[in-house]
Amino acid sequence: MQKPDNPSNETERIAALHALNILDTPPEERFDRIARLAQHIMQVPIALVSFVDAGRQWFKSHQGLDAKQTGRDISFCGHAILGDDVLCVADTHLDPRFSDNPLVTGNPHIRFYAGAPLDIGGGVRLGTLCAIDRMPHTPSPEQLAALRDLAASTVDMMLMQPAADLIKQLHDSDTRLRAVLDTVIDGIITLDAHGVMESANPAACRIFGYAASELAGRSLDMLIAEPCQSMAGGLPLLGHGKEVTGLHRNGATFPLELSISEMHLQGSCMFVAVARDISERKKVERIKNEFISTISHELRTPLTSIHGGLALALHDGDEALSPRIRQLLEIASSNCARLTALANDILDLKKIEAGHLEFTFEKVDLSALIKQSIKANEAYAHQSGVSLQALNALSQAYVIGDPNRLMQAISNLLSNAVKFSPADGIVEISVHNIQDRYRVAIHDEGRGIPESFRSEIFNRFAQADKSDTREKGGAGLGLNITKAIIERHHGLLDYESTMGTGTTFYFDLPAATALVAAKPYRLLICKREESEADALRASLDEQGIESDGAYRGHIALDLLRHTAYQAVLIDLPHHESLAMIEAILSMRGLNAPSLVLLSDERKTDYLESIRKEGLAIHWLPRHATLAALEKTILSAINHA
Repeated sequence: MQKPDNPSNETERIAALHALNILDTPPEERFDRIARLAQHIMQVPIALVSFVDAGRQWFKSHQGLDAKQTGRDISFCGHAILGDDVLCVADTHLDPRFSDNPLVTGNPHIRFYAGAPLDIGGGVRLGTLCAIDRMPHTPSPEQLAALRDLAASTVDMMLMQPAADLIKQLHDSDTRLRAVLDTVIDGIITLDAHGVMESANPAACRIFGYAASELAGRSLDMLIAEPCQSMAGGLPLLGHGKEVTGLHRNGATFPLELSISEMHLQGSCMFVAVARDISERKKVERIKNEFISTISHELRTPLTSIHGGLALALHDGDEALSPRIRQLLEIASSNCARLTALANDILDLKKIEAGHLEFTFEKVDLSALIKQSIKANEAYAHQSGVSLQALNALSQAYVIGDPNRLMQAISNLLSNAVKFSPADGIVEISVHNIQDRYRVAIHDEGRGIPESFRSEIFNRFAQADKSDTREKGGAGLGLNITKAIIERHHGLLDYESTMGTGTTFYFDLPAATALVAAKPYRLLICKREESEADALRASLDEQGIESDGAYRGHIALDLLRHTAYQAVLIDLPHHESLAMIEAILSMRGLNAPSLVLLSDERKTDYLESIRKEGLAIHWLPRHATLAALEKTILSAINHA
């Protein structure tokens, strides 16, 4: 017996066979039909659709034979796939390759074999369509030609099956998609590149009162009472959740939420519009808002009277009240103040919604406003064991704004920072000039805000931890109101937070420095004592020297990165002063401003080494008179 050799492309052939996913699959009538037809044409009792695997031949169809597979080493088909035409063995007893083959000497006692290769192209032959007889047989040329045709048809059927499966999947997917589109409550409309409607689902027809055929070929304009809100030059303006006014077929208008998205199919641009009738939502919101507004108005008047009465009782009964009664009155007064603040916040929200929140815009000095805000919130911070610290003051930090509303915004941020700070914590507030705007930043040492809460933090009644409402107080309205105030000033409110370290809320406002005449000289004063720095700034201002104050070294360095100063006065603890001088020297090199160092330690060698590096530096003792200090500063500025 001669075992069949492997084809030269065996690896490619086996990979292609496995890629078809046909091995060990259940019988299929379409293959059985071809095998039966081969039986009939070849006039034989057995016909097989056989695939030659790495170590076996497996039968997808086996007409007239019970076996489902045999070993490849004894297979006739293993020989048949080595050639590109039908392998025909008229009498196996006369062929030395097969005369002693177990399939010849035993069941099924093969005497005749004709196998047409299943060639998928490029000489890749996966198996055969074969006819078998237990008696010698000499087929006619017509029979062999028919066998070849049936083998070719089998190959076509195999190769077309993946496409057929894909078509079925697409059909099933399309059916499911249509079922979804037909049942969703949102209207879905497809539009071409020019904003012309192509199709509409039943919900869209129901919302607008048109049949789908009436919408096709017409502009989306016809469904919107104010087309300019959604269309420009016939093309949709993209956006999600835009509220517009919908137009029903009967002429009625209604609130509509419209989302339009762009998509590309086969190189063509088109749009999908999702429309939702929000009439019911608006009705519920209106009822809720009217109820809240009424409650707020009804609460505020009696609360004001109650709060005043409690304050009077606490003041006038200072000595007569027992500690227990005083404690109860203080709790009642505190809760009353909380309820009053809540009622005021709700009323502010209503005014913001209606566009009735009043603003009186004027030139505002942010540094002065920050000082006022700190004073206004010091008592509250003190009660919580938290200190408020300004880190700097700028001389020309002017914006155009409403000072009362900006004070409200800063106070909201300060009270939040205090609320979430640990006992003995510090809340720092600073103002920085960043190109054409000013940034006010408020940093606390609290537990931080989870990143997952970022998308909700400025929403109404938002609380990162619902237990905050009970532990810290507040209804989650402050940030929402603050955001609205800052945006009315054409500004931006945002924050940075690290869990376990703290949070910095900041807002940016457009600078209005052009409204103020700049003075010819500018000085940066870096002193730990804010009051001393402010006194010196006021004195220098009278002499035409503009100055900014920084109460921490890192804040001073940050100001130096963004502002040109002729001189810098440094009055910090000795080691901090030296570190700052080194930082200025490395940061600005030979272009560094003149320095005035206040210190009780005069290190002559160090000062000379700094001067040799090109940095002008002047030294004065800390106890120097104001006149001497001003004279040295003027000298430093003139030599800058």
